[in-house]
Amino acid sequence: LNLITALLTLWIALGLREPAVRATRVAPANKDAGGPEAAAWHLVVKAGTWIVRTPVALFVITAGVLIDSVVRLFLTFSSSYFRVIELPEASFGLIGAVMGGLGLVISPVARRMVAANSVARNYGLLGVTVLAGLTGVACRWTYWGVLFILPLGAAMMALGYIVSYYLNALVDSSHRATVLSFKGLAFNLGYGFISLVFALVLRAVRDGGNTQDAVARGLVFLPVWLLLGCLVCAFCFRRQRRLLSASI
Repeated sequence: LNLITALLTLWIALGLREPAVRATRVAPANKDAGGPEAAAWHLVVKAGTWIVRTPVALFVITAGVLIDSVVRLFLTFSSSYFRVIELPEASFGLIGAVMGGLGLVISPVARRMVAANSVARNYGLLGVTVLAGLTGVACRWTYWGVLFILPLGAAMMALGYIVSYYLNALVDSSHRATVLSFKGLAFNLGYGFISLVFALVLRAVRDGGNTQDAVARGLVFLPVWLLLGCLVCAFCFRRQRRLLSASI
């Protein structure tokens, strides 16, 4: 399947053609003095300033980091979770295939969500879905616990579409790529940070036992972390409720 996908991608890429007429953008004269490096840093500073001064964009990235990091952390050690709930290792690949196929269902749902709901409502739905999934995961029900990774995988895919949609709608084309790079950097930093925190949690709960038992006990940390993060995020953006309650 990977080979077929790669061949289709290659065929599509070879079919791309440059437009006959290309518009060029000339940088202002006062930005040329420092060369291309200075112009690049100017774009970075401009994009960062725009994010900080645009509450909706800042919320989209901040709340996205909060949800993405905790789900991505769980998916990173999902095989350990499968062993905790006593699934046979032969089933791991099948579960991964099912998770990958969720995209076929989630993509149209995510499109309808951004068309029908406000920013706050969509993030609220994602937050509740992930919190429910992580709570179920923390219960560690034998065999049946595998069902709780479905809402987590679905929320992860929907989040990727929703964040990109909102940022593309909010930012103009002149610094859209830089803003999206900020988003990618923020998501990676968030994942790195929660990974370090979770490592400390595992060290604290291990108490001389093996790593598998520590992971089982540490699962409780994930819904608690998400709930606290959501409360802090809601408090920080409480003054922007009117903006976040509008559709984009």
